[in-house]
Amino acid sequence: MPRPHNIPQRKFSKLVKSAPQHNQVTYLIANGLALHQQGKFQEAQAIYEQILAIQANNFDALHLLGALFAQTKQFTKAIDFFSKALLINNNHPACYSNRGNALRELGRLNEALESYDQAISIKADYAEAYFNYGNALSGLGRLDEALKRYDQAISIEVNYSSAHWNLALCHLLSGNFKDGWQGYEWRWKLVEVRNFSQPLWLGAESLKDKTILLYAEQGYGDTIQFCRYAKLVAELGAKVILEVQHPLVNLLKDLDGVSQIIAMGDPLPTFDYQCPLMSLPLAFNTLTENIPTKIPYIKAISVKEEYWKIKLKTTQKLKVGLVWNGGFRPNQPELWGVNERRNIPLALIAKVNISSVDFYSLQKGEPSESELAKSGDQYWQSYNFHNYVSKLEDFSDTAALIANLDLIISVDTSTAHLAAAMGKPVWLLNRFDTCWRWMLDRDDSPWYPTVKLYRQEKMNDWDCVIEKIKSDLEKLVKIEQF
Repeated sequence: MPRPHNIPQRKFSKLVKSAPQHNQVTYLIANGLALHQQGKFQEAQAIYEQILAIQANNFDALHLLGALFAQTKQFTKAIDFFSKALLINNNHPACYSNRGNALRELGRLNEALESYDQAISIKADYAEAYFNYGNALSGLGRLDEALKRYDQAISIEVNYSSAHWNLALCHLLSGNFKDGWQGYEWRWKLVEVRNFSQPLWLGAESLKDKTILLYAEQGYGDTIQFCRYAKLVAELGAKVILEVQHPLVNLLKDLDGVSQIIAMGDPLPTFDYQCPLMSLPLAFNTLTENIPTKIPYIKAISVKEEYWKIKLKTTQKLKVGLVWNGGFRPNQPELWGVNERRNIPLALIAKVNISSVDFYSLQKGEPSESELAKSGDQYWQSYNFHNYVSKLEDFSDTAALIANLDLIISVDTSTAHLAAAMGKPVWLLNRFDTCWRWMLDRDDSPWYPTVKLYRQEKMNDWDCVIEKIKSDLEKLVKIEQF
């Protein structure tokens, strides 16, 4: 049978226990799966529903509808159909595991653990269920237990790349950088590797009088965080070529240690070695105590900074930049759930408003910009809320505006990294299932001395965070006597 779109073969083989015997239903299942595989979800859904009109208790149709809704990020519906399928067949480990994944995406982590337990009780050597179990435990901050579950998954499938990768993230989250950076290299089993003829440099070879290409590989924030290593590479005697995303070129063209900067997609000059930015901590044996923290390592372009200095000089109030949404990545559906959990509604971020503070939107990207244009007046007064993002064409423009602000309040996004790399005070609104780089049980960051972390006390609860932010902002206004 055809395999559904975005479901790996190892998963798909568990989704359909057996094709129905009825000829009409058998034909419909095959047709629905073909459409599903092509990503034609609405048409596939219609066929699965047609099957249920013929056989209301058809397990495969119910299970596949659950999978379809999970793929299209309709997790509540997915849970409903997985649960209906399990009423028909409660001895199907994949269905329990899939239901657990949908529960986890909604932040219902303890319920997810129960589903994974049921999957494992049926199939003790179910590597994927142990992996999913580890993900939920990591989200709950139960790192020792999560590490154990990842190890169990790997003991069953030695080359289980995703388990190795998430094990590494768990180590990093716990502060075990030694094992974390080693395991971080497993990412190359999960993403496309660039084909270079030049060797990968991970610290072993001498770079004296050599040219090395350092290149960005993930998001803007990752590039900003790890470009700090360019100076260390240059100090080894290398000429450093830095390849970054186009919107970062102007910002980083004068970065200390960089001899030449190029945009992704531009022709590459000659070089001897290459290394992705996210592998540099491994190359330099980075531990929490030796993170390079010479801040600032990014500075605004002086002429652009002066422009904003003149424009903003009319106010003597505390000037605070705001970011409440991270960028949406339509081509990375696996990140949609994380993106939703890190974002804060416009109506809620507006509760930090204090009349004696001037707020400046640093919010770029859709749908946030359109929402602000449409509904911003409902939450903000024009006298103390300013939106100049239309003038911010790239990160060098954003840096120039940030240079003239006193404080940045931001969710975990590239703007927070930029402000922190510039040495600006940053109050980071941090989701409960935090990214590995912020670690657990701390309100500071070993990567950025000027960052203060405000982490959710429970999943999806921003109210307490916003209350704390506003309280601290009121105290800051009094201390600074703005």
